[in-house]
Amino acid sequence: MKLLFWNIRGLGGAGRRKQLVELCKCHDLHFICLQETIKDSFRSREINSFSRGLDFAWSWIASNGHFGGLLMGVDKEIVTVLKEEKGVFCHFLELKNNSYSFQWCHFNVYGPVQDNRKAEFLQELAELISNCHLPFIMGGDFNMVRIVEDKSSGNVDVRWMQAFKDLIDNSAIKELHRSGSRYT
Repeated sequence: MKLLFWNIRGLGGAGRRKQLVELCKCHDLHFICLQETIKDSFRSREINSFSRGLDFAWSWIASNGHFGGLLMGVDKEIVTVLKEEKGVFCHFLELKNNSYSFQWCHFNVYGPVQDNRKAEFLQELAELISNCHLPFIMGGDFNMVRIVEDKSSGNVDVRWMQAFKDLIDNSAIKELHRSGSRYT
């Protein structure tokens, strides 16, 4: 199974949509999780172009003006969606693998940039995690760092960094390290 988590920073432009379609074709993706779509809704034709004509289950959280927006699609040939839950910053699907009956939760996350919304974000994320009694995979743009070295400038708010680290530790989340640039 192949999955994509991508802060697309706006899905309104034709060039960005074309880039996403090409990426999906090139990598034959089964799970597509986008953050910061900056869109209220999606047309069937548009999202079906991302899934290359495969039968995908799609769900999204509308943007709030020029902020946020999440889109998540899963290949229905691979998984069945058992449950869906949406928050303001987070979105999860409870899934069952059609071949092996293995069940898990699949989270798509877009954390706020504004410090005054970070407590609300962490609370929502903690509640969604506690409501999931299955193994889970989580990805997205948290707009927070766990350690100073994750930030390219080294300029971090230690209070929020510690709160994020506490959430990770309390939830027994294991980080899959990415390659490439650090959070900017």
